[in-house]
Amino acid sequence: MLKAWSIYCKNRGLSFGECLHHAWLSAKAEEVNEQRIEAAKGAADIQSLLIKRQVFFEENFKNRFDILEHNF
Repeated sequence: MLKAWSIYCKNRGLSFGECLHHAWLSAKAEEVNEQRIEAAKGAADIQSLLIKRQVFFEENFKNRFDILEHNF
């Protein structure tokens, strides 16, 4: 209700019902946005690990034969 009232005060051209609807859509979208942000953070972590792995191999192994000789 508070969000709807603040939208109503800012936009006098809208009815309070429209402002209530906008506030409801905004509140509903918050949960979805949080899920998307968490998924993006997870994807970014995986991407950074892959980049670190690639850099490690590029720095330590100049050709494919070096990899075969290295004991992991």
